[in-house]
Amino acid sequence: MVRYRNYNNGVFSLDKWEDPVNGKWIKPKRGGLWASPINSVWGWKDWCEAEEFYDRPFSELSYFDFSLADWARIYTIQDEIDLQEFKYGSLDFSMSFPRYIIDFEKAAEEYDAIFLTAQGEQCTRYTEPYSMYGWDCESILVLRKEAIENIESYEEM
Repeated sequence: MVRYRNYNNGVFSLDKWEDPVNGKWIKPKRGGLWASPINSVWGWKDWCEAEEFYDRPFSELSYFDFSLADWARIYTIQDEIDLQEFKYGSLDFSMSFPRYIIDFEKAAEEYDAIFLTAQGEQCTRYTEPYSMYGWDCESILVLRKEAIENIESYEEM
Protein backbone atom coordinates (compact mmCIF):
# COMPACT_ATOMS: atom_id res chain seq x y z
CA MET A 1 0.00 0.00 0.00
CA VAL A 2 1.41 3.37 -1.03
CA ARG A 3 1.51 6.02 1.70
CA TYR A 4 1.32 9.69 0.79
CA ARG A 5 2.42 12.74 2.78
CA ASN A 6 0.99 16.25 2.88
CA TYR A 7 2.82 19.02 4.73
CA ASN A 8 0.51 21.60 6.24
CA ASN A 9 0.09 24.19 8.92
CA GLY A 10 -2.49 22.36 10.97
CA VAL A 11 -4.46 19.18 11.51
CA PHE A 12 -6.16 17.78 8.43
CA SER A 13 -9.84 16.98 8.64
CA LEU A 14 -12.07 15.45 6.00
CA ASP A 15 -14.81 17.69 7.39
CA LYS A 16 -13.00 20.64 5.78
CA TRP A 17 -12.74 18.91 2.39
CA GLU A 18 -13.36 21.01 -0.68
CA ASP A 19 -13.93 19.39 -4.07
CA PRO A 20 -11.58 20.58 -6.82
CA VAL A 21 -12.75 23.64 -8.70
CA ASN A 22 -11.52 24.20 -12.25
CA GLY A 23 -9.10 26.98 -12.98
CA LYS A 24 -7.47 28.12 -16.19
CA TRP A 25 -4.21 26.31 -15.65
CA ILE A 26 -2.79 22.84 -15.04
CA LYS A 27 -3.89 22.99 -11.39
CA PRO A 28 -7.34 23.44 -9.90
CA LYS A 29 -8.27 26.90 -8.70
CA ARG A 30 -8.78 25.36 -5.26
CA GLY A 31 -9.78 22.12 -3.60
CA GLY A 32 -8.63 18.54 -3.72
CA LEU A 33 -5.70 17.22 -1.72
CA TRP A 34 -2.07 17.38 -2.84
CA ALA A 35 0.57 14.97 -1.58
CA SER A 36 3.67 13.04 -2.60
CA PRO A 37 4.52 9.40 -1.95
CA ILE A 38 6.51 9.13 1.28
CA ASN A 39 9.31 7.27 -0.52
CA SER A 40 9.40 9.63 -3.51
CA VAL A 41 12.80 10.42 -5.01
CA TRP A 42 11.58 13.95 -5.87
CA GLY A 43 8.55 14.82 -3.78
CA TRP A 44 7.04 18.02 -2.42
CA LYS A 45 9.53 18.37 0.43
CA ASP A 46 12.47 17.95 -1.95
CA TRP A 47 11.11 20.56 -4.34
CA CYS A 48 10.36 23.04 -1.54
CA GLU A 49 13.83 22.69 -0.05
CA ALA A 50 15.50 23.10 -3.45
CA GLU A 51 13.41 26.17 -4.29
CA GLU A 52 13.46 27.61 -0.73
CA PHE A 53 9.67 27.74 -0.98
CA TYR A 54 8.71 27.86 2.69
CA ASP A 55 9.70 30.75 4.95
CA ARG A 56 10.49 28.34 7.78
CA PRO A 57 12.16 24.94 8.02
CA PHE A 58 10.24 21.73 7.45
CA SER A 59 11.04 20.77 11.03
CA GLU A 60 8.45 23.37 12.07
CA LEU A 61 5.67 22.07 9.81
CA SER A 62 3.10 19.48 10.72
CA TYR A 63 2.17 16.80 8.22
CA PHE A 64 -0.13 13.87 7.78
CA ASP A 65 0.21 10.57 6.00
CA PHE A 66 -2.59 8.69 4.32
CA SER A 67 -3.30 5.99 1.83
CA LEU A 68 -5.98 5.51 -0.77
CA ALA A 69 -8.55 2.75 -0.68
CA ASP A 70 -7.75 -0.38 -2.68
CA TRP A 71 -10.71 0.39 -4.92
CA ALA A 72 -9.55 3.95 -5.69
CA ARG A 73 -9.50 4.82 -9.38
CA ILE A 74 -6.20 6.57 -10.06
CA TYR A 75 -5.17 7.98 -13.43
CA THR A 76 -1.39 7.66 -13.63
CA ILE A 77 0.75 9.86 -15.87
CA GLN A 78 4.15 8.33 -16.58
CA ASP A 79 4.88 9.99 -19.91
CA GLU A 80 3.56 12.41 -22.51
CA ILE A 81 1.38 9.73 -24.12
CA ASP A 82 -0.50 9.19 -20.85
CA LEU A 83 -1.08 12.93 -20.70
CA GLN A 84 -2.30 13.15 -24.30
CA GLU A 85 -4.67 10.21 -23.75
CA PHE A 86 -6.24 11.72 -20.63
CA LYS A 87 -9.78 12.44 -21.81
CA TYR A 88 -10.37 15.24 -19.28
CA GLY A 89 -7.64 17.49 -20.62
CA SER A 90 -7.75 19.92 -23.50
CA LEU A 91 -5.65 22.53 -25.18
CA ASP A 92 -6.55 26.18 -24.71
CA PHE A 93 -5.46 28.36 -27.63
CA SER A 94 -6.82 31.64 -26.24
CA MET A 95 -3.36 32.82 -25.13
CA SER A 96 -0.29 33.55 -27.24
CA PHE A 97 0.84 29.98 -26.49
CA PRO A 98 -1.33 26.87 -26.11
CA ARG A 99 -1.92 25.70 -22.55
CA TYR A 100 -3.01 22.27 -21.36
CA ILE A 101 -6.03 22.53 -19.08
CA ILE A 102 -7.51 19.72 -17.00
CA ASP A 103 -11.21 19.59 -16.21
CA PHE A 104 -10.83 18.39 -12.62
CA GLU A 105 -14.55 18.53 -11.94
CA LYS A 106 -15.30 16.13 -14.81
CA ALA A 107 -12.28 13.95 -14.00
CA ALA A 108 -13.62 13.49 -10.45
CA GLU A 109 -16.69 11.80 -11.91
CA GLU A 110 -14.49 8.93 -13.14
CA TYR A 111 -11.29 9.09 -11.05
CA ASP A 112 -10.52 9.46 -7.37
CA ALA A 113 -7.02 10.84 -8.01
CA ILE A 114 -4.49 11.87 -10.64
CA PHE A 115 -0.95 10.66 -10.01
CA LEU A 116 2.08 12.18 -11.73
CA THR A 117 5.04 9.84 -11.26
CA ALA A 118 8.62 11.10 -10.97
CA GLN A 119 9.22 9.80 -14.51
CA GLY A 120 6.00 11.47 -15.68
CA GLU A 121 7.09 14.78 -14.16
CA GLN A 122 10.40 14.61 -16.03
CA CYS A 123 8.73 13.54 -19.30
CA THR A 124 6.05 16.25 -19.28
CA ARG A 125 7.75 19.19 -17.59
CA TYR A 126 8.74 21.18 -20.67
CA THR A 127 6.83 19.41 -23.42
CA GLU A 128 4.60 21.46 -25.68
CA PRO A 129 1.73 21.80 -25.97
CA TYR A 130 0.93 18.94 -23.57
CA SER A 131 2.73 19.82 -20.37
CA MET A 132 2.37 19.18 -16.65
CA TYR A 133 4.66 22.11 -15.90
CA GLY A 134 3.54 23.46 -12.56
CA TRP A 135 3.14 20.15 -10.74
CA ASP A 136 6.93 20.33 -10.19
CA CYS A 137 7.42 16.99 -8.40
CA GLU A 138 6.10 13.47 -8.07
CA SER A 139 2.63 14.12 -6.71
CA ILE A 140 -0.92 12.98 -6.42
CA LEU A 141 -4.01 15.14 -6.50
CA VAL A 142 -6.86 13.44 -4.69
CA LEU A 143 -10.14 14.43 -6.33
CA ARG A 144 -12.59 12.60 -4.06
CA LYS A 145 -12.34 12.41 -0.28
CA GLU A 146 -14.12 9.04 -0.14
CA ALA A 147 -10.92 7.39 -1.39
CA ILE A 148 -8.78 8.68 1.51
CA GLU A 149 -8.10 6.33 4.41
CA ASN A 150 -5.68 5.58 7.24
CA ILE A 151 -4.90 9.22 8.06
CA GLU A 152 -2.13 9.74 10.62
CA SER A 153 -1.18 13.28 11.67
CA TYR A 154 2.28 14.25 12.93
CA GLU A 155 4.23 17.26 14.02
CA GLU A 156 7.79 17.15 12.73
CA MET A 157 10.20 18.37 15.39
